[in-house]
Amino acid sequence: MTALVKTDGIRKELAAMLGPLAEQTIEAARSAGKTLDAAVLFGSAAGPGFVPGKSDVNIFMAFDSVDVALLNALRPVFDRWMKKLRARPVVADRAFISGSADVFPMEFLEWKERAVAFYGDNPVENIPVSLENLRMEIEVNLRGKRLRLIQAALEIGSKPAKFQPFLESTLSTFATIFRNILRLAGSPAAGAGDPDSVIAGVESLAGFKLSTFRELAAMKKSKTKAPAGKLETVFQSYLTELDSLTEFVDKMEVGG
Repeated sequence: MTALVKTDGIRKELAAMLGPLAEQTIEAARSAGKTLDAAVLFGSAAGPGFVPGKSDVNIFMAFDSVDVALLNALRPVFDRWMKKLRARPVVADRAFISGSADVFPMEFLEWKERAVAFYGDNPVENIPVSLENLRMEIEVNLRGKRLRLIQAALEIGSKPAKFQPFLESTLSTFATIFRNILRLAGSPAAGAGDPDSVIAGVESLAGFKLSTFRELAAMKKSKTKAPAGKLETVFQSYLTELDSLTEFVDKMEVGG
């Protein structure tokens, strides 16, 4: 492993993979006339909630600039590692990073607070995030997810074998949104690694239960199929809880 790759705070099995990945990425970038500035492990892979073989290995990579030549050079490297990573790295350049904190505050906070740089320095570490911009992006995401849920109901709602997995697949995105609601409120629960603690933190903050989110999470974990006719009830409750949460975020008062 190259001495340039930092492994402090990274699980051993991931460190063994990230070293070669960084080296191959550096070489690929060099072949395209570009430079890898930093590579950052983020999300569950950077904390205690990581489950080997099941959790995605989320990586954010920053380059001096990004163009088609770089993407063509990176593609075979990322393809080679997809089976182990389970998710393609997020690729950005200096210009994007310096100008995007106002529109991607949720992502920047994930890259800052649930992250470990394994090559270079975290490029978003010292970029400030506006709390009002964060509140707005949270609301945009909640309202956008409602539209997507309704669209999915129209497309596959009559097919439980497809609709239930879709509903369960939305939970990971909501977990990120929930953490950022807690960040917005300055709650220490935002740093919790397990979803139950995050949901409990939002319930305590908002003053109402998110029982359907918990029910879906339990069904996903136990691989339980909803009984005939039950899925429609679950979906309606999911929308109702989502609406309540959206209204709560819409009325949150923040400073900065």
